[in-house]
Amino acid sequence: MTYDEWISEIFDNLAEQAENLNATEIDYIELPSAIMLNYLTETFNNAEVVFSRFTKLQVAHGLWAIVGNGTMLAIRDPEIPLSNAVQTIDSMVLLFEKYFSKHCTANYHFQQGKTITEPLDIVCYMWWDVLPMHGLIEHDPLVQSSPFLDQALLSAMLKILEIDSIACQVSALHGLEQWMLYYPELIETSIIEYIESDRACALFKLSPDLLDYAKLAMHR
Repeated sequence: MTYDEWISEIFDNLAEQAENLNATEIDYIELPSAIMLNYLTETFNNAEVVFSRFTKLQVAHGLWAIVGNGTMLAIRDPEIPLSNAVQTIDSMVLLFEKYFSKHCTANYHFQQGKTITEPLDIVCYMWWDVLPMHGLIEHDPLVQSSPFLDQALLSAMLKILEIDSIACQVSALHGLEQWMLYYPELIETSIIEYIESDRACALFKLSPDLLDYAKLAMHR
C-alpha cells in the first residue's frame, strides 16, 4: 500500500461520520512496522498540507483511529531501530505545533464542569491518554528500548508544553498527569518549572483555571 493509498483509506469517506469519536469505524491497517513509522512521521511532519483536503471532522476521526486502533504500536516494535521510533515520536511535536495549535479551540475544556465538544479538540486533549504507551519501563521492562522510548515520549510532552497554545499545553499537562505514576519527581519538577515560566504566567492571566489544572496534574 502506497502512502497516498494509506492516507485515503484512513481519512477519505468519513464526511458522514458522527460527531462522536467512539463511532469511528476505521480498521487497523496491517503494514510492516518500518513502513508504518515512515507513514506516521510523514503525516505528522506535514499535517497542515496532508490534511488540507479533508474536513476537521475527517481529520479528527482519522487521527483518533491512528492513535487508538493499534497503529502506533509500531513504535514499540523491538525489531525497529530506536532512531526510527524516536523520529516518529518527535514528529508528534510538529503535529501539535503546526496543526493542533492552529485548529483546536481554546475552549477551556479543562475547567471544572466543562466538557469538550469539538472532535478535533478531543483528539488533541486525549492524545497522550489514548496513545498505548504509558511508562514502558514498567510495562515492557525486558525490552531494551523501553527507557529510551519513555524519555522520548516525555521529551515530546515537555516540548508541547512550550507551544503557545492553551489546547496544546493542556494536552501535555494531561499526558504528564498520566505519567506521574512512573516518573513523579521528573514530572513534578517539570510542571513547577512550567508554572513559574513567563509563557505560562501570561496564559494564567487569560485563564486562571489553567494554573489550577497544572497544579492538579502534579497530584494524580
